[in-house]
Amino acid sequence: MADPKKDRDYHGQSLNLKAHADVLAASIGDQGYSHCSGNPHLLSLLRGIVHGNIAVKNLSFGWVEWHFFEIPGIIDLVRRALRPLTALKMRLIGYIDLPDYPSSVADLVLAFFQSVPNLEILDVIFDAPGDFEQRIDLTAVFGDIVWRNLRVLSLEDLKTSQNSFIDFLERHARTLRVLRIGFIELREGTWPQAWALVRNLLDLVDFEIREDVDLKSEPDIVFVYCECWDNREKIRNYVLRAAGTENYTAQDLCEYHGREPVR
Repeated sequence: MADPKKDRDYHGQSLNLKAHADVLAASIGDQGYSHCSGNPHLLSLLRGIVHGNIAVKNLSFGWVEWHFFEIPGIIDLVRRALRPLTALKMRLIGYIDLPDYPSSVADLVLAFFQSVPNLEILDVIFDAPGDFEQRIDLTAVFGDIVWRNLRVLSLEDLKTSQNSFIDFLERHARTLRVLRIGFIELREGTWPQAWALVRNLLDLVDFEIREDVDLKSEPDIVFVYCECWDNREKIRNYVLRAAGTENYTAQDLCEYHGREPVR
């Protein structure tokens, strides 16, 4: 007879859920925090949370492959395990170099995000296999989601349009105070146009841009940074991380591109 306390993990190995839940509860403690890496570990973690009826508030996971979302029953498991979640840091990776990947699982990724309605902090890197053309679309993975208490948002490796990007931020304008973006490709519109809307839309105290570019050859990116410099009393912390950043001060960059920073 099968042991009712046992299940199978991602690789079909025997897993004692009660023991796993006990260990998980001890590791989470009063902070409601857990970290894992890889598809098998995340799946095991979710099962342990449900089995142990553990309230996890903060979850960090890395090196989880896109096809994790194709595991049968995974979205229902996420709904049961992660509804109390308020902080999520995740990195998705792709080893499958196919023309329609990861776009083919976008609806499942959207369902995943819809299953965590209480987020206050979201930090996601959407690594795609292959070249930049396979970056996943922002609207495809976030749809019309509204996290009503979202304070901190960090997004990396996406493609979007200016209108879709602004629409997503506008839905969170009431609470969003920290915005960090990196390697986001605007298929329509420009960063100066987008930032002109963002600066009037959001009441930011922390803003960061991450780009793998030569700052002196990318005036669009630097324009946004200079706008932050001009508003540095309002935006108390702003950072531009890019190729050659360490060689230029904020004032150098602004003056190089014909901007006079506020003294």
